[in-house]
Amino acid sequence: MAPPIALRAPLCLLALALACASPEERYLEHIARGEEYIENGQAREALIEFRSALKVKPRDAEINQRIADLLRSEMALSDAAFYYREAYRLDPTRVDAAMNEARLLLFSDPERADEIIAEGLQRAPDDPLVHVTRSERALTRNDTGESLAAILTAVELDREDSTIWVQVGRVHQARIREARLINREVPDDSSFEAAIEAFEKADRFEEGGHVGARIERARVYSTWRGRMNEADEAYRFAMALAQEHGDVEEILVVGASAAEFAEAARRDDLRRWALSEMVNADDSQVATWSRLADLSESGEPGAGEAVFRDLLARRPDDPRAHMLYSDYLVRNDRAPDAIAHLNAAVEIEMESPQVPLMWEHLLRVQINHADLADSRATYVRMFDAFPDHPLTQRSEARILLAEGRAEEAAVILRSVVGRDESYESQRLMALTEYRLGNLSAALGAIDRALAAANDFRPEAVRLKAAIHHDAEDWGITLRVLRGLIGRNVELTPDERLMQARSLYALRRHKAGREVLEALLAAENPSVEAAIEYAKRESNRRSDKARLYLLSAYEQNPRSFEVLEALTQIDLAAGRAEPALERLNEVIAKRRVGPQVVLLRANVWAQAGAYEQAEADALRAFEAAPMLPGAVDLLFAIYRAQDKLDEARRSFEEAEAAGVLHLGARQLLARLYVMSGERAKAREILEKVLADNPSMSSLKNDLAYLLAEDEVDLDRALELAKDAQREMGGSANAADTVGYVYYRKRLYAAALQQFRYAIELSGNETGGREDPGYHYHMGLTLYAMGRNEQAARSMERSLEIDSEFTEAADARRILEAVSPETNVARPS
Repeated sequence: MAPPIALRAPLCLLALALACASPEERYLEHIARGEEYIENGQAREALIEFRSALKVKPRDAEINQRIADLLRSEMALSDAAFYYREAYRLDPTRVDAAMNEARLLLFSDPERADEIIAEGLQRAPDDPLVHVTRSERALTRNDTGESLAAILTAVELDREDSTIWVQVGRVHQARIREARLINREVPDDSSFEAAIEAFEKADRFEEGGHVGARIERARVYSTWRGRMNEADEAYRFAMALAQEHGDVEEILVVGASAAEFAEAARRDDLRRWALSEMVNADDSQVATWSRLADLSESGEPGAGEAVFRDLLARRPDDPRAHMLYSDYLVRNDRAPDAIAHLNAAVEIEMESPQVPLMWEHLLRVQINHADLADSRATYVRMFDAFPDHPLTQRSEARILLAEGRAEEAAVILRSVVGRDESYESQRLMALTEYRLGNLSAALGAIDRALAAANDFRPEAVRLKAAIHHDAEDWGITLRVLRGLIGRNVELTPDERLMQARSLYALRRHKAGREVLEALLAAENPSVEAAIEYAKRESNRRSDKARLYLLSAYEQNPRSFEVLEALTQIDLAAGRAEPALERLNEVIAKRRVGPQVVLLRANVWAQAGAYEQAEADALRAFEAAPMLPGAVDLLFAIYRAQDKLDEARRSFEEAEAAGVLHLGARQLLARLYVMSGERAKAREILEKVLADNPSMSSLKNDLAYLLAEDEVDLDRALELAKDAQREMGGSANAADTVGYVYYRKRLYAAALQQFRYAIELSGNETGGREDPGYHYHMGLTLYAMGRNEQAARSMERSLEIDSEFTEAADARRILEAVSPETNVARPS
């Protein structure tokens, strides 16, 4: 955009003047303006002027060094190193430029730093800065002996340089740490005294005093046992000098250091003083205000309110102040007050790019603590004020998520993150992908969110742990949870349950059990913990697991999961009667869903009461044809009653009449398999699957049938893997994948799946394993020539059920691998 007419003439004149000036005049003009910018604290503008001067005189060592100094102050360290190198190249007498380059390379390129220091020792052995740099390099190698020798050489060359004495103090601090952490010794008082003396000399020799040296002196006292009071006084001494200098940055550095020490030492008065001095020096430090408010509140309920009132009085037009105050109100169970305050704040005319953030903050509080209709109304007002802002779109996505419309939220957020890659946008994207079950996308988004965060964000780390847990990345889950614990974040019961599951998955059963037992010892233990304990420990600690489940059932009598787990553990222990009594009572007392009726059918079947089992199973089957386990149970009941042919004829008649429902068609396919009509079974499964392509149990059955018939094994594997993904931790699905691998002669992969199926089977049934899974594992081991292990698997299958479907073949293989028989393994 062109400048206003009133400014055009002066700008043109200035351009003309510069164009007509000599190179020397242009150089001096740029230098003068650069120095003026530095005086006004405008480092970036000064850099532009100095670089312009460098274009006029590219071989000017002085201007290269000044640019390097500015870049270092702006933390552009690699660029600064380049300009120091140029300054030294152009003027080899500038040893200080060379040493500054070396100091910047101590960690990023230590070999180059060593070369520079060696050259400095040759060219300027009497320059103290060379020995200071040599001392600093030795510390990076943890060589405190060489570091001390080097800095003492510098002292001999110049006894009144504050920089040298600061390094002397740092070397003594390093020796103190070395004694503690490496040698496991209590450092001598002489080490502390030497460090204190060095920092005091640095302060004395620096004109106007050395704030950094005073801070380090305070830190030495803070690590010296019994010298906490001296540390307190030393921090106040450092603050007094920073305030005397009138340097806000120095005040903030002293305050932050003092607050950190005070928090660790639990000296609340010192911490309150430090935080107060920081906000008094720079009231824009709103996060520091919040810390001060929380500290004040912990000492005196209600005192935090006064801190925030002071903040709002000083910064009424700062959206961050209003958001932090609202957070304080929410933390103190005053969400309605927070909403009222934010509603008033968004009406204030504020010239700040963070105003949309304040609107979004109001909407978030309403979603979490009020009616969704209120957040919808806020969104409409926000849209009127900021129709095209990414935060307006992000706010709509929040509402959609709260309404359970994650797919719609994802569409909006994918657009938002294309324009705004901030922490919060990526975190929300991760949460949305997680709810949709897109775990890899969720993980990518949460990692990007954490990379964008400039501090520790526990809510994001918690989400990362949940994503890894659901992806069964057990080791990473544990590592992330340990990171939270290391930050003094208390794990929620759900997170401790994640921790337990991860430990069990990694075969650390004792540690997993300890976590679960600690959870169950709490005042109101979670139902999920009791169920998990039963899954993991019912084989070894059946009575204890049952007690936990009974307690959970008393607290949650309507929980089907608890009822199911309790039923399974009773059946595994041969206690069918109490399980049946409990279920009869539940069914008589209230209307129940087909799940409970099917559970009772299982108990009847276990007790051998097949007529009652069939009646309940059919009742559940009719109500929910695709109820997991219904087809399996009915098939088992018909087989136990020797009614497979009768059931098949009945289902065929219903199929011919076009009235057979989905689940019954799947059952009919199994009946065809039992009667040897495998082609018919495949035909009906293919038809049903074509009409219902998302049915995971159908995919599983068809995959198994294709594998048995060795027909299109690649498709069988694809179907089996799809079913396994969709069915989660299903033992049956794992067994099918393993069986397809077995048929494809991928024996190692098959074994892994069969072991997984056996483990899952025990968890699903309260410890009762499926003989078929052991039989399949035995088949695979036999095919691999591992006969002794194959025999053990076959023996185990027959121990569980001597009459299971493949029992005869299991006995045949047992005979084949007996010592008296030398039968070659199948090809």
